[in-house]
This record gives sequence, C-alpha cells and structure tokens, in this order.
Amino acid sequence: QAGADSETQARTEGLNRCIRDTSRCEQYARTAVAQYQQNLANRCGFTGARWSSDYQGHYGWCLTNSQAGADSETQARTEGLNRCIASTTNSQVKTPGSCYEGGMTIIHKLVDPPPYSGVNPICRDGTGKLWFQVAGRVHFIEKLVRGLHNRQTGCYNGSKVITSSRTFEGRLCGP
Repeated sequence: QAGADSETQARTEGLNRCIRDTSRCEQYARTAVAQYQQNLANRCGFTGARWSSDYQGHYGWCLTNSQAGADSETQARTEGLNRCIASTTNSQVKTPGSCYEGGMTIIHKLVDPPPYSGVNPICRDGTGKLWFQVAGRVHFIEKLVRGLHNRQTGCYNGSKVITSSRTFEGRLCGP
C-alpha cells in the first residue's frame, strides 16, 4: 500500500507541476506575441525567434526552460521595445516652429512644404536621428534630399523630406 500511495503522490505532484508550467507558459506565449505585435506597430524592426508571432513556438520554448529563463526573455523584449518607442516617439509639438521637448535641436527648416505653408523645422535628437515637424506632429525622417543650392539665400531649392507616410518638398534652409 505504501508503494501505491507513493506512486499516486508522485503522479499528483507531476500533474500539478505540469498545470503550473502550462499556465505559466500560456501567459509567457501571450506576452511574447503581444510584444511582437508592439514591435510591428512601432516599426522597431526586431527579428529572430525572440520576436516571432508563433504562439506555439513561444509556448513550446517556455515548457523546456525555467521561469527565470522565460522572465529574462520577456524582460529583453520589454527593454528593446522601450528603447525603440523612446527613440521613435511621434509626439505632439507644443510650440509651432520648435522641436518637441527631449534635447532636440533645429538643424534646418523646410520652407513652404505643400500643402502647408510656412516654415517647418527639421530636428536632430541625441542619437543623431532626424525628425520633421509639420501640422503639429513630429515625423521620423527616413531620408533627407537636398536640392539645388541658391547662393543668394543659402537655401536648397527643390529639397525633399521623406517620411514613412509621405514626401514633403520645399526649400531647405538653415535654422
């Protein structure tokens, strides 16, 4: 009887461990997929197994790893997303004609970009990334193309500011 009771106890403990691991790994996989979706939504560009949309893959990986290992992976994704979001925030600008708060400096101005008229600043953040303020929003600049230099004004006529949503054209001038 003692042997049978010992086996029953061992099976019960094994099932309880399995249930705990299943619940833990279901949560881990849901979080990993949600973090992958944040990666896409914020255009962070992270790739590899850590950044997969495969729920079953994350779940299976979790079952073969410790709680500490799963926590470490979740934390690594969280830190990556936090860095990405902080560096690509598309914040509202408080004062027209100025860069948003956060240590940015105006390096150029685009004059009369259609369909908007006026002066729109081009800013550089602390990491060297360029941003463009137009219509009260700041957009990450994917490419800045200088046009023909006008020696009288010091501006570059026919310049282009290319963002992910559109291309703005105008005269690129100093700050």
